[in-house]
Amino acid sequence: MGDVNINETQKDKDDVEEVVINDDEKAQLSKDTKDNDEVKQTMLHEDSGKDTGVTFTGLTKEELLVYSSKPFWVRLRIAFIVLFCVVWVALLVTAIILIATADRCPPKVNWKKKNVVYNVVPRSFQDTNGTGYGDLDGVLQHLDYFSKLSVHTLMIEYFDWSNWTRPVDIDMLNTRWVASSWNFTEEQEIFKDFVSKLHEKDMKLIMSIDILHTQTDHPWFIESQKCTSGDTSNETAGYCDYYLWHPVNQSAVLPNSLMNLDNGETGWFLSDNNRYYFSIAPGTKKYPTLNLRNSKVQDEVLKALESWVSIGIDGIVIKYADYLTMNDSEIKESSAPSTLKLPTKDLNETFTILAEWKKAIDKFSVLDQTKLLIADSTDPRATAQFINATGDVMNNIRSLIQQDPVIFTFENVFDVHYLNISVDSHEFWQLGDFASLRRLANEVNKDLSHLYQVMTTLAGGTPVIFQGDELHLSQGTPLTPIPWTSDKDASYNFTASKPWLEMSYTSGDSVEEQNKTQNSPLNFYRYLFRLRAEEPALYNGNINFTRDDGNDKSWVIFTRNLEYWPSYLIVANPKGPTETMNLTSYEGIPTKAELVFKCMPGGKFEIAKGDEDMVDLSAISVESESMVALKWIPE
Repeated sequence: MGDVNINETQKDKDDVEEVVINDDEKAQLSKDTKDNDEVKQTMLHEDSGKDTGVTFTGLTKEELLVYSSKPFWVRLRIAFIVLFCVVWVALLVTAIILIATADRCPPKVNWKKKNVVYNVVPRSFQDTNGTGYGDLDGVLQHLDYFSKLSVHTLMIEYFDWSNWTRPVDIDMLNTRWVASSWNFTEEQEIFKDFVSKLHEKDMKLIMSIDILHTQTDHPWFIESQKCTSGDTSNETAGYCDYYLWHPVNQSAVLPNSLMNLDNGETGWFLSDNNRYYFSIAPGTKKYPTLNLRNSKVQDEVLKALESWVSIGIDGIVIKYADYLTMNDSEIKESSAPSTLKLPTKDLNETFTILAEWKKAIDKFSVLDQTKLLIADSTDPRATAQFINATGDVMNNIRSLIQQDPVIFTFENVFDVHYLNISVDSHEFWQLGDFASLRRLANEVNKDLSHLYQVMTTLAGGTPVIFQGDELHLSQGTPLTPIPWTSDKDASYNFTASKPWLEMSYTSGDSVEEQNKTQNSPLNFYRYLFRLRAEEPALYNGNINFTRDDGNDKSWVIFTRNLEYWPSYLIVANPKGPTETMNLTSYEGIPTKAELVFKCMPGGKFEIAKGDEDMVDLSAISVESESMVALKWIPE
């Protein structure tokens, strides 16, 4: 029994340890300590949990304070505090440097400002069902083509939405644009599906619609014809004033001297009811002009616009907006025709009507999904008024590029208009279209057309590029289908059958060939549109024009600036002689800038390889039919 007690006692001793601080050590730690009583702690045995009565001695509070005041521990604490402060400051400085040098998030802007618009003609783009006519599925088939081109907005005009396989007259939509004809037909569902698929790819769709005319076989016109001069009694009286009518003038062949947009041609045509109707539409008598001073007609047109927007259209361009309303006295005038003249355009009533339509369209906008009503105008002098009415305007400046001096086009059109419009307003710039049935490259010098398109892309507002202009095509007409390959026997892979319009292209024109050629127009436009999309100064910056008073007036020089972002300088010489200029005297222009790219005669271009391509702006020289784009980081 004793052996067991001894072993247990020994085991207990092994399980505990007594900590004893002798008197000398205590005296050394604290001279002020008067009582050196041991601090006793009762330890519980691990197994039994019983009080073993074993104690150990620790430090008192006063002893710990004295111990921690030793020089070694003081210096150690100071070292740790200094180290912490150094590390904290280093992290702070690093964060500041990272924030300062990191790429800034581009400012959030409305989609209409950032997206280049591609004007596509579906029936000439791609045939997918072997009819010889392009279709909407053909557009969807090439969404990757638009993506590589950095295009995220399509604009469709003049297509027969009610019959995808037959051609339509180029001047007019099918008669069934009127709202009452929709009735949620199969065609509407097809188009809604088309819009939905575009939106799935984060693309926008703008429709360019001629709401100023109907065809002569339209129900409205048929009923309106039944009215005779001064008759308001019959059942069709409600439609009598839907169009612009004039009684036969017995003393003259035509009512008066008003002509249509096809210069040199009268706008008056004799109807079956022995009255004249007016058409502003160029080159045809098939499209009588609506009387949009009639409130009933205004309401009908608004219903049509709302029906388009309700199925997902992101914007509507009102064609011929300059002539939305016409002077009543001019229409009713009876005089022997002398020199033909166009009706007075841009009347106050036009802007009032557009403003009311804009309010109605705005109701369909949700958050940042803005719905646009864009007035199509050929008169830059009316831009400010259209901007006030709709907020957005489509400026067709094709005719202006033929004027001398060219500086008028860009200083007056781009610069002056921005002085009197609001921040939320916007302008679209369109060079190519098929109104004249000539490609842009054939409208003026082929190389100049390319130069103008580049200048328009880099100037303020949103550029609109017409189908095929990115390929720099000059063969055929604007409606000639796109050559996807060089195989003429296979209709250039536009269709599996005979194309609706004859196709004939030269070597190097096709998409396939230009894809493989590094310096092709297609690859350059891919670069140019990507540059514009990536540089906020180019799609959202200020534009400032300058010109050396001594140089030829055809030179165009402007800068694009946006705070915190690289600035750009564009120096173009469309027609003037080669000159050397000093631009450093102008405010905001540095002594040197980095070359971004240059366009040269013959439609050639060169993209700079890096920042080693610095240009001295005190002696810059640009030859005729050329331009350079440069950039610098503002101080």
